[in-house]
Amino acid sequence: MKKLLDVMIDIETLSLSANAAIIQIAAKPFRLDGKEVTLGTDKNGNDVCDEFTIDIDATSCAMYGFDFDKGTIEWWRKNVPANEHFKSIHYACCIAFALESFADALTSWKEVTGSDEIVVWSQGTDLDIAALRNAFSVVYGNEGKLPWKYNNVRDARTYFLEAVRIFAPEVEKPYDIIKAEDGETQHHAIDDAKWSIRAVQWAYAHINALMGLSFILTDKINRPNAEEAAKKLQPEIDAGEPVMWELKKPLIDEIRADVKYALPAGTKMVLKKRSADESNGYKGGIGYAVMETAMPLNGFILRPEKVAEYFIPFRSLSDDEKVKFELSD
Repeated sequence: MKKLLDVMIDIETLSLSANAAIIQIAAKPFRLDGKEVTLGTDKNGNDVCDEFTIDIDATSCAMYGFDFDKGTIEWWRKNVPANEHFKSIHYACCIAFALESFADALTSWKEVTGSDEIVVWSQGTDLDIAALRNAFSVVYGNEGKLPWKYNNVRDARTYFLEAVRIFAPEVEKPYDIIKAEDGETQHHAIDDAKWSIRAVQWAYAHINALMGLSFILTDKINRPNAEEAAKKLQPEIDAGEPVMWELKKPLIDEIRADVKYALPAGTKMVLKKRSADESNGYKGGIGYAVMETAMPLNGFILRPEKVAEYFIPFRSLSDDEKVKFELSD
């Protein structure tokens, strides 16, 4: 399998068309799983920077015939936080040099990471990607110097918004899920790229919680007479005996922001009903201890209402199983 390097790109422009004049390009390599990308040094022993940003002289774009939109320029004048950066620029390079430097940066990242191909991400594919492809074509006569293949383009916006629709449908403003970090300014290309990386990683973490399972999530269990069998187990449960339970429907939740899990209907685990005194200060009083499981819930105390909503008693334990779980309690 080919080794792919994910790179988030972002540009700022003076038009919303594919032929837009580009005034800033930024890029940053990243990993979907949130881990750091190890870059090290290049073949000459020089440290490789883990991000790229460059400001572009709009006059050079005009010389190549790129598009300038009056409404977009007016928006920049009124958008004070974003405009402050461009007001403070002492030097901006020509578009040709910017594109060459951008391509060199991506190529360098590819080489030092030993990657076979670059996969570029952007907020949508109708502006940033389209404008860069057009710029390479206009400046160099073709897209031959593009540092990625045509089929290695990913849409960060769709990836994130669809994940929100699946995993957090109650959220009215999806973009509020990912907060800007201190010092970041919206519409400053490198800051926008970093924000987009966090959004993609958020989506990936939630999707991976599902895709990491080796079985299919089903909507509900399909076991005849499940309710009748559960009633017969109630005396054992009330007596505090460990009992095998089964998930009635998928359970998708998070323990902490960095620990997420997704369990399908039909998942089995041993639960033991505990009194308030046995629950180690559990504020809700009676709880159900997860006795042993390979899932992230191992050792947790589940609230009775959660157990009632998601679980159904499955079967009694054998004598050997009881001894095993009593020893692990």
